[in-house]
Amino acid sequence: MSPNDPAGWASENVKAGCLAGLERYDEALATAQKAIQYPTSDFWPRVQKAFVLARMGKIAEAEAALAEARDMRPDLSVALLG
Repeated sequence: MSPNDPAGWASENVKAGCLAGLERYDEALATAQKAIQYPTSDFWPRVQKAFVLARMGKIAEAEAALAEARDMRPDLSVALLG
């Protein structure tokens, strides 16, 4: 995936979600982080990262990732996720 692809982060984010669903959390975290590195990335990969970190029991890190997502999307709430 090219880092210049404007939607590349979305593919990586979906992959991270799939890996998390398989409980492959280390891979999911690395993939979410890769999605975050795209210049066009939005708040969703940070939400994914927060989810994965929470599943790993890393609550403080999950809260920090979620705070980053909220910095990008202040109206982030459970309603938005649903």
